Amino acid sequence: REAKMLVDFSFYIACSEAIGAAGSETEEGDLALSSESLWIPIAQSLPIWSHYSEHFHSELFLIWFYTSISSTNCSRNCSHSSRREYATSIALTRDASFYDNNKIMTPLMHVGIKFAMHK
Repeated sequence: REAKMLVDFSFYIACSEAIGAAGSETEEGDLALSSESLWIPIAQSLPIWSHYSEHFHSELFLIWFYTSISSTNCSRNCSHSSRREYATSIALTRDASFYDNNKIMTPLMHVGIKFAMHK
C-alpha cells in the first residue's frame, strides 16, 4: 500500500512539474521548473514502480514517453532537461526489459495511436 502511494505521489509531482513548466513564460521560471525533471528518475526506475502502478500510471508514463520521443527537433534552443528526457526515452527503446514489462506494453499501442491522432 505504501509503495502504491509513493507511485501516486511521484506521478503527481511529475505531472505538476510538467504543467507548471508548460504554463511558465519566462526563461528563468522554465529553467527552475525543468532543471530537475522527475520524469527521468521515473523512467530509470520503471521496473520497480510498475509493479505497484495502476493502468492510469502506465498511460501517463507513455504520454511522457511519446512526448519526449517526438521532440526530435530538440536542438540548442531546448532546455538541458528536455535533451536529457529525450536521451532517456531513446535509451528505454534500446532496453529489452522495457518491452518485457507487461504493465507498460499493454497500453503502448492504445496510447500511441491516441497520441499520434492528437499531434
